[in-house]
Amino acid sequence: MPRPLSLLEEESSERGTVIVSLSETTRTFYRPRKREFRMSNNWTRRFVFTAALMICLLAATAAFATQVAVSGDLNRDGTLVRYATFRTHQYAGTISMYLTNNTTNYTRLGLRNTAGTQFTYTEQWDSVPNGKNFALTSNGSINIPAGTRFALNGRMGSTWWGCDNHRAGTLSF
Repeated sequence: MPRPLSLLEEESSERGTVIVSLSETTRTFYRPRKREFRMSNNWTRRFVFTAALMICLLAATAAFATQVAVSGDLNRDGTLVRYATFRTHQYAGTISMYLTNNTTNYTRLGLRNTAGTQFTYTEQWDSVPNGKNFALTSNGSINIPAGTRFALNGRMGSTWWGCDNHRAGTLSF
């Protein structure tokens, strides 16, 4: 039967932990204890701190995307409206629109570049409030490169005179 731990002494050496009985008659070697993760020097601390800071900064850029309230009128006959305001997408990621006010039937919006070419698929809002991400026509990705300059293209379903042709919402980029 093993002796109770209170009757044993413990010594540490390079080869492992030795438990020596008080009578010094037996010595038993045990494998060394596994080392716990600890920041043993300043370089490790600096690395962990820098990595944590970078993660926080990258998350902050996504969380603090530019948000702009946008609104405008669309042509009641359903023809294309090319809005004149160009914006710059600062960080790679999504460009999204959250509509809070829709036209009488539906609103369709897309993004065009400075050359006048629409580079995203057209998104359609049938009801509001509702948000959608714009996707690239080249590969279907919603990850739009940083530095992209864009303006809105819009149209609505054709309708008669006097119907609501105003749309409003928040553009996040």
